[in-house]
Amino acid sequence: MNMKSDSNRCAFRFTRSEEAIERKVDVMLPDICSSENELIEKYDLDECVKWITDNNLEKVCLQFPDSLLCDSVEVSLWLEKQICRKLYILGDTSYGSCCVDEVAAEHINADGIIHFGHTCLSPTVRLPVFYVFPKYSLDVTKCVSIIRQHCSAVESPFVLVLVFDVGYSHHMKFIRDGLSDCDVVMAEPIKNKNHSCACSKTCCLLSGGTEHSIYKLGRGYCLDNSNESKDIVFIGPKESRLLYNFRISLSGNIYCYSGNGQLEPVDIGKTLQRCWYFIEKLRDAKTVGIIVGTLGVNGFLEAIRRVSTLIRRKGKKCYVISIGKPTVAKLANFPEIEMYVMISCPEAVLENKKDFYQPVVSIMEAEMALNEARSWSEISTSDFRDVIPGGNYYVELPESNTNLDPDVSLVSNKIRYNVDVEDITVQSGDDGTIQLRADMPLDKLSSNLSNRSWQGLDPSLGQVPVTKSVPGRSGIPQAYSDEVLHSASK
Repeated sequence: MNMKSDSNRCAFRFTRSEEAIERKVDVMLPDICSSENELIEKYDLDECVKWITDNNLEKVCLQFPDSLLCDSVEVSLWLEKQICRKLYILGDTSYGSCCVDEVAAEHINADGIIHFGHTCLSPTVRLPVFYVFPKYSLDVTKCVSIIRQHCSAVESPFVLVLVFDVGYSHHMKFIRDGLSDCDVVMAEPIKNKNHSCACSKTCCLLSGGTEHSIYKLGRGYCLDNSNESKDIVFIGPKESRLLYNFRISLSGNIYCYSGNGQLEPVDIGKTLQRCWYFIEKLRDAKTVGIIVGTLGVNGFLEAIRRVSTLIRRKGKKCYVISIGKPTVAKLANFPEIEMYVMISCPEAVLENKKDFYQPVVSIMEAEMALNEARSWSEISTSDFRDVIPGGNYYVELPESNTNLDPDVSLVSNKIRYNVDVEDITVQSGDDGTIQLRADMPLDKLSSNLSNRSWQGLDPSLGQVPVTKSVPGRSGIPQAYSDEVLHSASK
């Protein structure tokens, strides 16, 4: 059905079924490798074979994002021919394609995963992983020239930190050689800490150390606490989530080089304003949901417990929801929930985030809203492992709510009561509210979700007798083989 409208009328035109079936649709096909050598080079297949044989792995899963599934069969067949073992392709991931899908791999008791494409490099819990990064083109000569001009324009002492998107990490060696006479620190994407390279002339690895002094967002590098000014240059797309994560986690100026021939300063002022708005909304909310956005990143259970504690100690209702990849339709099934806190990897991004009926915030925003012991700082984090016990930004909760005086919401302009849940005296009223100490009414929190249950598509599981399969219907919907046409009966 096609609809055409103008300022005066709205007309409908119904198309014939034949036209709908025969209509041509333009589809953008991905680039497919044209030769075996191109396939081997693009996916580092020789390195994959070496990793499988060196670790003596029997069941290996190959994880591809949607954009690379076109080559998945060819890659699998080539590797199987080399190692004489069966491999398994993981197509649709449980959560984000940047995370290693250990949940799907455990369905076949895999003992290793090869992850292809872009990755957040979040540490896994159970299985060993080999990463194959994408390889994006870059004019290295121009890039080195632009960075060198920036270094010469800044007064000394000065340190420049280069952060690479994984798709540009294969250019690191050439850029390092081109900037050998500059004071540059290369933040290397870490596939394996045992195979790290020196990040600078003063790297800890050069002085007998076994690890870099800093590991942040899957990158390792070494920096001291000197008063030297630090600039960060990100080499990758400007819309990258990793760029935002480094912007909020490092002090100093940050620039982006995306191959356009210039360094662009990164400003996230509007994003921070939106975060402060959601922090106020979370303080107002009475029912909060925790979205489980990963089951493979190390520490996710501790992060769920942390957020649950933050919510409950403020007298709010808390629900933990695991629904796979969050979508607008899935979260719309819980209208009672006013806000969501998502536990996921740092680079997880909700598609069409503005279409969600309830705001979705990160664990750091939940900390800012509900942990009164935490103060605002220009340095923040998007990695939930930083705010759980043992993390770099962990702040212990006070023994009790230290400020119970009412305050005013900056969003609704209403008085907001800070309730100490340990001191609540509950008394049911005739009007359906609960009365707290000092006769302060608090609306009854939603209890609808506690009565909900889902038993699957067939609640009579196990009650149907087992029977042999029989041939089903065949033909087209207008004339199945077991139906008698009216024309024939006449």
